[in-house]
Amino acid sequence: MSDRLRELTAFVRAGETGSFSRVARELGVSQPSISRMVADLEARLGVKLLLRTTRHVTLTDAGRVFLERARQILGELDDAENAARGLDSLRGTLRVALSGAFGIREVIPRLPGFTTQHPKLSIDLLMSDRTEDLIAEGADAQFLDRSIPVKKAYDDAFVAIYQNGERLMPGNGYPMRLLVPGYQGNMNVKFLRRIKLVDQPALSMYEARTYSQILPSGKAYRFYFLQEVKSFITHPSPGLALKGPGFYEISGVAYSGYGRIEKVMVSADGGKSWAQAALLLSPDLLR
Repeated sequence: MSDRLRELTAFVRAGETGSFSRVARELGVSQPSISRMVADLEARLGVKLLLRTTRHVTLTDAGRVFLERARQILGELDDAENAARGLDSLRGTLRVALSGAFGIREVIPRLPGFTTQHPKLSIDLLMSDRTEDLIAEGADAQFLDRSIPVKKAYDDAFVAIYQNGERLMPGNGYPMRLLVPGYQGNMNVKFLRRIKLVDQPALSMYEARTYSQILPSGKAYRFYFLQEVKSFITHPSPGLALKGPGFYEISGVAYSGYGRIEKVMVSADGGKSWAQAALLLSPDLLR
């Protein structure tokens, strides 16, 4: 690989992971080597691409723009190499981690035919029945990742690539996102880039600090997944002037990860009195 391609690869992975040390482990070089590659790239371009701290690196505005173009360049290079080699000549190492039951039932019976078709591909298969969680990693600017119990994944979680009959829009996580019904919204990881099976939660920042459920005592749940009951008023809304005393229709939305909403109470006097609202939902939405 040429020096310029090494620099480009080092920058892309550093921008995606936010860590020089992680990129160094992936590429099999030292951390100072990765830092030097990125510095050489910045010097040649004459622009700062990454901001460095002792804990992580973050993209500058110029870095975000360059990251997208660099991804395209590396992706097109991979496509060109694959086309030159032919579709039936996969090579390298394929690492797969999965549960023992699934591996025995679904993967191992298909391995002989797959390895015959791709003799230059080495397969590293890790099967363990200790798998308790999966880590879903996003490729957005925050690199959000969340641990999700495997039991929930088997139950009703799924990866979505379409919405309303068309491919996901960029703002909704194109090209794919994870959907975990009934769980907190940020567990529906957008821009899904990797799912990894592990034997314990990742304890990432987004589940151990940022989205922890705070209790009245000031302590927090270590893990809390379910979406609590939520509601908000859509009418009257900010910007709508109420001309004076009288009757006004109040409407809104209520939802919960626990199940159907059976009753909604509304107060117009700061909680001194309450009235039950009418639920205007179809039977399909009440399930």
